Amino acid sequence: MRDLTHFFRTLPIDFVIDHMGYMLEEDGLRAEDFSALLDLLGCGHCYLKLSGAYRIAKHRGYEFVAPVAKAIVERAPDRALWGSDWPHISYSDRDTGSC
Repeated sequence: MRDLTHFFRTLPIDFVIDHMGYMLEEDGLRAEDFSALLDLLGCGHCYLKLSGAYRIAKHRGYEFVAPVAKAIVERAPDRALWGSDWPHISYSDRDTGSC
């Protein structure tokens, strides 16, 4: 993601980045990378999908995800989308698609 920030800014169409930018806890959530992701919300075409929290917080749990999600919503609530990440292809033990 961090290598594509400049490219995304040049896109003349709307686009969605899923999994909250896939900022992994093991990457250390570098402040400059997360800031660049949040700044994309101001380009007029970017939406961030609040999904796949279990994908980005595999080791420390959801306390890692809460500040990430809150920062996205605080920065641009009209550009934050929610999604279930169903059908969880890589995580077959999860099933949020059936009642």
